[in-house]
Amino acid sequence: MTTSVIKEEDIKKGGAYNVRDVLKPLTRLNVMEAGMTGNQVSIRGMGTSSTLILIDGRRLAGEDSGSTMNVYELNRMSLDEVECIEVMRGAGSGLYGSNAMGGVINIIIKKNKKAGGYVGTWLGGREQALYGGVLTGKVGKLNLDVNYNLTEVRKSDRDGDSNMYGPRRYVDFKGRCQFDETRGLSFGASYMKEQYGSFSEGDPTAMSASARDDMTEWYDNNRQSYTTAITAKMIMSSRTTTTAWARNPEKRRPASGGTLTTASTKHTLLKQRIPIMSMSIIP
Repeated sequence: MTTSVIKEEDIKKGGAYNVRDVLKPLTRLNVMEAGMTGNQVSIRGMGTSSTLILIDGRRLAGEDSGSTMNVYELNRMSLDEVECIEVMRGAGSGLYGSNAMGGVINIIIKKNKKAGGYVGTWLGGREQALYGGVLTGKVGKLNLDVNYNLTEVRKSDRDGDSNMYGPRRYVDFKGRCQFDETRGLSFGASYMKEQYGSFSEGDPTAMSASARDDMTEWYDNNRQSYTTAITAKMIMSSRTTTTAWARNPEKRRPASGGTLTTASTKHTLLKQRIPIMSMSIIP
């Protein structure tokens, strides 16, 4: 299994608008447009059902079929929230299950962000968007932030038919409560709503009256997600004591005896944050 890491500096240099644009230039990775306005991702040509997308190592519940797998994940977050993206190519079924046969994409979110906010606009050939966020920074034991993305997909005619066009609204709330140096609780919720129309031109030569009429179909898609994770930092350490004889450096001639010195050194063997429980729900 080979791993590529796209850091925050690389994302800024590339001028990407969303996670989808960051992944498109990567080799052995395909980003395809889905039936609606989402995008499906596959690694090594293994199909979308064999490519797993994680956020901070956490699975996203709900996208569990071939038609919906990986369709909406790339539209759920702003790049201002992303610290880095890890792309692991190769079978990861031993760690993540059969839906990681092609590979794994792990999106790392920024932690302990400073107080402030951001706002931006995106104008493209197919869509335009207004996005932003507000961050509280560390307030006591809490660190909270709210992010939003308001996108309008433009209508485009293709031989009498149109694409799926209309508004997409996304908002998410994330927080972290650090109880002490070793224990913490992360929580969050997100909501995405799409309201799209699709226009089809009628065929005047059709036998059926309904087929001769122009038709507009409307689609309403809602996605909600709730997450909770409890983490703990485990520290294991050992202490090594060394005893040595040293001559007295203050005397020019060798001392008849020696001075016993004892040095004590502390070595940290393991220091990492371990998730105790993580839960993700998408109704």
